[in-house]
Amino acid sequence: MTGADNGLLMGLIFMASFLIFAALAGAIIWSGPSNKLIRARLHRFQDRFGTSGSAIRARSILASQDNSSPLEALIGKLVPKPQTFRKRLKQTGRDIPLGRYAMICGAVLIGAMLVFMIILSLPFGLSLLLGVIIGIGLPHLVISKMIAKRQKMFLTLFPEAIELIVRGLKSGLPINETINIVGSEINDPVGVEFRQIAYQVSLGETLEKALWAAAGRLDFPDFKFFVISLAIQRETGGNLAETLSNLSNILRTRHQMKLKIRLCRPRAGPAP
Repeated sequence: MTGADNGLLMGLIFMASFLIFAALAGAIIWSGPSNKLIRARLHRFQDRFGTSGSAIRARSILASQDNSSPLEALIGKLVPKPQTFRKRLKQTGRDIPLGRYAMICGAVLIGAMLVFMIILSLPFGLSLLLGVIIGIGLPHLVISKMIAKRQKMFLTLFPEAIELIVRGLKSGLPINETINIVGSEINDPVGVEFRQIAYQVSLGETLEKALWAAAGRLDFPDFKFFVISLAIQRETGGNLAETLSNLSNILRTRHQMKLKIRLCRPRAGPAP
């Protein structure tokens, strides 16, 4: 092939790549209405009908967000165990619908495959295989890093949130009010989770169910200890402030022990 033919071929490949990425970007933008718009509609709905009489309908609106997009519904049928993927995406604390995540994986796959084919001149089959590995593995790794970072931030701030609840209880405030205070005073990601709990309670959900829903989203033991402590106290009675104060001390001690173990862990040095 002549230089002109090679240039034409490269131009066609570039145009095809551009069109593919443009289509993927359009699909990502198309993948369902934004949460802000839905929240605004829901607040108007509550102002018109009131939270007490519309709690069930309002919760059904919130529950339908994940499946409001045709793309989201299609991906949910193609992907095995889509709820597991959705739960994992929610643990990042970001608004990442399953359809958008699938399109990002597809974009990474195609981009990696084109790099292997055009730049490294690998065969199509090998380029496709490597593209699939990178397209699935790289977004999975990024999501794992995001989840780990959010969990670390949450566990650092969580004892402070419990201590704020303890101070509120000792001053005579009810537990629901102290949860509202935590949502407004503590930084995210703790604050946003407690605001979500308070929001669900305002829609008519029981506090225990809202707490267990948050425990399912977060999915780590420290928060489950907190929910279990509240549940046991509601059934057996006792001093909730003292119970939560002890829990806060235990969580702080665990966190400090983990840091000490990490710092004292021997690092691999140069061979003698």
